[in-house]
Amino acid sequence: MSNNLCGGAQMPFRPGRVDAIEAGKTTGVPAPETDLEETLLFFERAGFDKVDAIGLTACGHTMGSVHHGGFPEAVDESFVTPNNTNGGSNFDATRGVFDPNVLGEYLNGTGTKGGPLVNSYNDTMNSDKRLYESDKNSTMRTLFAQGAGFLATCADLMGRAINTVPIGVQLSEPITVMPVKPVNVTYDFSEDGKLILSGKIRFLTPAGSSSPRSLTLRVSDDESELEPEAETGSSVSGRSGDAYGTTTYFPFSLSGPAIQNATSFSVQAPEVPEQTFRIDSQAFVVPSLTVLSGTALNATIALCTRFRSCEDLTVHIAAPLTQHGTLAPKINGMDVVVSKAIEEKRVCTLCRGQVILKDVPSGLVTVEALLHGKVVDTLLVNGGQAGW
Repeated sequence: MSNNLCGGAQMPFRPGRVDAIEAGKTTGVPAPETDLEETLLFFERAGFDKVDAIGLTACGHTMGSVHHGGFPEAVDESFVTPNNTNGGSNFDATRGVFDPNVLGEYLNGTGTKGGPLVNSYNDTMNSDKRLYESDKNSTMRTLFAQGAGFLATCADLMGRAINTVPIGVQLSEPITVMPVKPVNVTYDFSEDGKLILSGKIRFLTPAGSSSPRSLTLRVSDDESELEPEAETGSSVSGRSGDAYGTTTYFPFSLSGPAIQNATSFSVQAPEVPEQTFRIDSQAFVVPSLTVLSGTALNATIALCTRFRSCEDLTVHIAAPLTQHGTLAPKINGMDVVVSKAIEEKRVCTLCRGQVILKDVPSGLVTVEALLHGKVVDTLLVNGGQAGW
């Protein structure tokens, strides 16, 4: 997240890792006072040679600071001021930007000259200097010569570090951007009990291109022209340098014969191939009857076939909860026990259940309905809230 939010190159994300619940006994990062031999051993245990170690350190230290409050042996009290109460000493002059400045400032003796772990008043703490000079600055000069390409090198090196996982953990292929994506496209019931199909189509426009003025939605033999919401957002789709693409949402709500028993719908956008997505009117999470209030989530799933009962249904939720010390949420997953409701809608059995979360979610809660282990519908509760 830091790499992405602060201007680094796009880094592929491979899902499947597991949360660490305690520190490893032989892993981690070396301390500033660690000697060169042991420092390189830390990297070697993780599969990185000396060149990698120098690159990873330079990448990690293009941002941030070392603070007198945490490392007084490296940063003296002269850095503590009314505007810098923790005594932070920056690695480079652009502390909050992922860029190659740390390389140039170190090699040319400008700015912060490589930062507090290069020119600390206490030479014992100059771990970056020992590492950078271990090959007579050859790697640092090579990285500096890459210019903006340094960001891609960092994305590769940090990606390798992130994707180093325990034996038995199998990562999936990288998640790629979907230019066209349905958001909460599912069935629901109107106030008079009729079946409706509603949701939004999210469209990502790369930087430098214009967002479409309309999309074509096809369900069965019916076509609808969708108009965009006035408010747009930003995304990382096709960004060039610091330029970001545009996120546009196209809402819709349909009723009538065309949506009855439909199993798919298609979306056509300018300069994007027509795409088809699956839907299921036989089993779906009911948006109007699925509500999050504080920590209480009430979920309702409709089964619209006589051959299924609530006992065949599994309802799983995933709720992001705030974690102290990081922007990343902890995903709290649990199953919701559902039972048959007294009332029915059309010819549908309603299966209802409630779960109390550990805390108020920090973002969208995912509700999945599964029949015999297969996901038949997914709903994002509080779908108007973007991100975490």
